Amino acid sequence: RVAPGSSPTPRRRAAMGHDYEPLVGEVRLGSLVEVHGLSQTEEAAYSHPVNGVYGQATSYAGGSADTFRVHLANGIIGHFHPKNLRVARDIKRPGEGGSPSAFDLLMGPRTDASILGQELSRSLLEKGFCVLKYTDTEESSVLKTVTALGSMAAEDVLRRFPEECESGYLGRGCKGKACWMDYAEDSALSDEEALRASDKNLSYLAEVLAPFSHNLLGDHIDERTSALVCLSMKKDEERDYPFPEPDDHTLGVFLQTWRRTLVRAVHFIGPGTASIELTLKDGTDSILALLQRSVSIQAAPGTVFLFRADTYDYKCTAPDETLMVIANYLSRGQQYKVLDVEGNVAWLSREGPTPSVDKGIHVVNTSVRLPGGMECDFSYCTGLVGGVDVGVEVPHQRWDLEAYWSSDECHFEANQTTT
Repeated sequence: RVAPGSSPTPRRRAAMGHDYEPLVGEVRLGSLVEVHGLSQTEEAAYSHPVNGVYGQATSYAGGSADTFRVHLANGIIGHFHPKNLRVARDIKRPGEGGSPSAFDLLMGPRTDASILGQELSRSLLEKGFCVLKYTDTEESSVLKTVTALGSMAAEDVLRRFPEECESGYLGRGCKGKACWMDYAEDSALSDEEALRASDKNLSYLAEVLAPFSHNLLGDHIDERTSALVCLSMKKDEERDYPFPEPDDHTLGVFLQTWRRTLVRAVHFIGPGTASIELTLKDGTDSILALLQRSVSIQAAPGTVFLFRADTYDYKCTAPDETLMVIANYLSRGQQYKVLDVEGNVAWLSREGPTPSVDKGIHVVNTSVRLPGGMECDFSYCTGLVGGVDVGVEVPHQRWDLEAYWSSDECHFEANQTTT
């Protein structure tokens, strides 16, 4: 334990060999804290109220500064004296007696991926949904993106779904202008940092949840849909955006997505606050320990809401203009078998030159890396289960050295050597 005002020196546990953070007062870095006790003058320095707001302590400056850097759930990043922070205890979560604005998990810069996956899966297992808060939500970036999307809607980039699909994609009661996230160079959406960050975070949540999906949901999360960007519609806009006529392709994609969806994730970026209502589906398995017949949740900016598609019917209303990014986590799709191969495949059996018998090779070092940029065993397992094609070019001839060797010692690829 370190006294406030001093500079902590992280140590290591001899038994486990893991890094750990020292206590400063009662606060450990990475823990959930609550701001309290700020005067009106001190609180007025922030753009939003901070007393009573939860956040994650990310760093500590000792000495004369004696302050914690805290990322708050409302998007504010501030520095607070230890006397104005207390460790959050006995927090009531949504569906467990908590208020409509309560949350299950806070995702900050120091959140561990394995712990996030465990807690996320436990929440989905016990009650069928999870309310997650992001700490990094910049209000200026959100307003910039909403303004840009408003202009895109006027240019017919954002459109309504057919009436048969809208409630399935956006939720009952939600009316919005939407489009699929496109990373093509000519896509205006690719310039919006808030949308790219949201899409990346939704993929990250799918990655940490995937290892638990089979035991949790009875099926593997095999892939996710493209991000669906939706800007809620005001009542006076409805006549300007009539329902289009559905076509076979639109209905086919919708029905296939609906059938394969295991978990739906909705990121409410803001600036408005949406109201969520969950209603238990008929015939839902009662194995969930904390199952609720109905749940009401207020989704403020920075909220990510995940729920099991087989458990609840989802309703969402947004009185004020609200930007949402939606992704469905899907089960495995259709399975294909190779029945026949056409064309000249004789070159596949061609062998390279025989190895030299009179010259030895000294192996100095060997290393193995997971393919396709996979960084952990969980993503590798998911790739194997899903039959992912990583798209890495492999030389077909043993003497194709350019793939491994480069004469330019200043500029060469990661898979090349200059020796």
